[in-house]
Amino acid sequence: MCNLISNFTGAPDIDDLQTTPVDGLTGCQEANTTTQAPVTMWPQRPLSAYPEYKASQIIYDYNLWIFWAVGLLGNVAALLTITRMKPFSSVLVYIGCLAVSDIIYLTVKLVYEQMRNKLKYLGTFGCGPLLFCLHWTGKTSHWIILFMTVDRLIAICFPFKVSAVSTKKNVTLAMISLALFQAGVNCHYFFSNQETFRGGGITCTTKPEFKDFRTKTVWVFFTLSSIIPCGGVLLMNLVMGAIMIHTSRTTAKLTEDEKMTGVSRQTRKVTLMLMTVSVAFLVLVTPGPVFYLYLTYWNYRASTEQTALYYLLRETVNAFINADHAINFFLYFLSGTKFRTSFLAIFRGSGKKSQVSRSTVLTSSNTAR
Repeated sequence: MCNLISNFTGAPDIDDLQTTPVDGLTGCQEANTTTQAPVTMWPQRPLSAYPEYKASQIIYDYNLWIFWAVGLLGNVAALLTITRMKPFSSVLVYIGCLAVSDIIYLTVKLVYEQMRNKLKYLGTFGCGPLLFCLHWTGKTSHWIILFMTVDRLIAICFPFKVSAVSTKKNVTLAMISLALFQAGVNCHYFFSNQETFRGGGITCTTKPEFKDFRTKTVWVFFTLSSIIPCGGVLLMNLVMGAIMIHTSRTTAKLTEDEKMTGVSRQTRKVTLMLMTVSVAFLVLVTPGPVFYLYLTYWNYRASTEQTALYYLLRETVNAFINADHAINFFLYFLSGTKFRTSFLAIFRGSGKKSQVSRSTVLTSSNTAR
């Protein structure tokens, strides 16, 4: 096992994604080529002739630009919307932090890709601060969704204690602590990478003196970046789903409670909205760790056909990751009634202001006559 799986967040990890799908070797395969069986000679049919490879090129060329544009608009819209929602609850702190983290992730990833594809230069900046920001924000976003899921689980299991536990102050401190923790975990990207020319392209690889560190800490980083967020979100969603199914069978009693308190209905609405986000997270993110785990055992260079399939799967997995950072606003809008109402109110308010301004101009004009 080596560091290919240790830091998977959908970022173009070092020793993993290449500038262009030409070389095909990852850090793991390169390290293991001396112990693997002899590689079968490729058939005469060129790699570029396979439809899987052509599809991977199309995905690689366009998906990041599309999801960056969609994510930027959506996350900015989410930030504008939560500023109009009253009262400003702890849930909105999570939504705001997630939107900011996703914007930074998609923007930095786009800059990184343009530097190595267009400028053909990464240097110390590209293989240090940029990679750090990619992994920092990518993993932070995953953990924010985990924290949101924990918050909703507390709200369902302990409805009378959630107001004391999930305060704006506590959630803000939790987000600051999470950001600092992830910064510490990923700070090694500042000094452990180097620019490398490979396969006609340019990428970042681990410096020789840090390869042993990456090998020894592979499962630590993989657990922090993938197993805990994905496993925790899955487990808690199953628990919340079971609880909500159980409560739906006692509708009559819950209805009476809602009439008296008005809390249960709103809690369930918010929980359903955030469960939609966490389920989308699982669907889009989980294939990544599974693929990169399997990649450590799959000798895809055994044939051109398998290599073409590898590129298609790799670019699909990374497109899923980009989508996860881009679509949260649309999930809020579709599943959250209050969020949708607050967002639409922005445009209604602008329309009313325009009408008022127009009426004022007309009135002034008539008065002048």
